[in-house]
Amino acid sequence: MAHSKQFMERRAAGLCVDCGAPAFQGHLRCEKCLENQRFITAEYRKRKRREREVKTLEDTIKAATEAGMSYGQYVAQNSEGMKWRIKKYREVQ
Repeated sequence: MAHSKQFMERRAAGLCVDCGAPAFQGHLRCEKCLENQRFITAEYRKRKRREREVKTLEDTIKAATEAGMSYGQYVAQNSEGMKWRIKKYREVQ
């Protein structure tokens, strides 16, 4: 609750909502915080794109062979859903 009050007060005063420095006209943040926000957003987008990249079957088989596993073992070990299930199972026990 305090954070939203501080946000509204800074916004009304024309200050940066993050650090309290004078904000750019028409913006909620100062130059430094805008640049930080751009960097954070760009890193988030890059990470999301990497997560969405799909390996080809050949790439997956090659990676499994390099790891010394069968295709099925490799897929089971590296799938996010399987990791989540294993984690949940271990927490229950």
